[in-house]
Amino acid sequence: MDLSHAHGLLMLEKWSEIMAMVCGAYKPGDGKHEMVAKAMEGSEEIATPLFKMNKLLKSQKKWNDEKINELKGYCYHVFFKWLDIFPKQGVFPKLHDMAWHIPQFVTHFKMYGILSEESMESRHIVHKKLARILRFMPNKKQQNEVFTNRLQVYQLPEFEKVKAELIAKTTKKKRGKYNVKPKDNVLPISLPELVMDGANIRINKSMSIKPGLLEVYNMVVCGIVPSSWEKIFRDRDDIDDTQKIKAGYSSQLDR
Repeated sequence: MDLSHAHGLLMLEKWSEIMAMVCGAYKPGDGKHEMVAKAMEGSEEIATPLFKMNKLLKSQKKWNDEKINELKGYCYHVFFKWLDIFPKQGVFPKLHDMAWHIPQFVTHFKMYGILSEESMESRHIVHKKLARILRFMPNKKQQNEVFTNRLQVYQLPEFEKVKAELIAKTTKKKRGKYNVKPKDNVLPISLPELVMDGANIRINKSMSIKPGLLEVYNMVVCGIVPSSWEKIFRDRDDIDDTQKIKAGYSSQLDR
């Protein structure tokens, strides 16, 4: 069974058709018909806002106050309807976090990065990493500086510019144009020079491989995705241009 986010969105989008199919399995007059129909009606009240909420999370776009408020509205609707329809089961932790913690945290610190299913999973790792770093800093001032800096790195688009200006003025070191974003400066990946050694390709003084294994070598050792995957990466709309460059697919690598 496909449990991916995309498959879940497809099911929520087609929920009215699923309802009709499930309810149609029980004929009127059947003892279970009324019970199933009532349960499916309740599920539709959750499915509609849940679809809109998950579609927002799947968009992979940067957030703002308007989108956060829209998300909170959908979250609250799903949260209270879930409690109303499934009082014994209770609300699952992710929904609780989405309704009462994550939007408020984003709004308070103005951390308008990309809010997604993946970021919710990774936040625990980020918190643990920060705690591990701060544990070895006895100085409270140093702890606060590190923690604040880590929180603000992905805050607003203007932060990197202001930070560069501040460093340039306080250290007297030139940082180039202030509007340059270091994260976007991805260096092109260079392919190793091919030297034939009989029927094989020589990689270095002590190693040679068969021509058929060159793509595997480039991927594992050089981090370059095989050219046979090029069309798949170029056609994907869920990764940005920077990631595509890192994967080895940019005009700099056209061969």
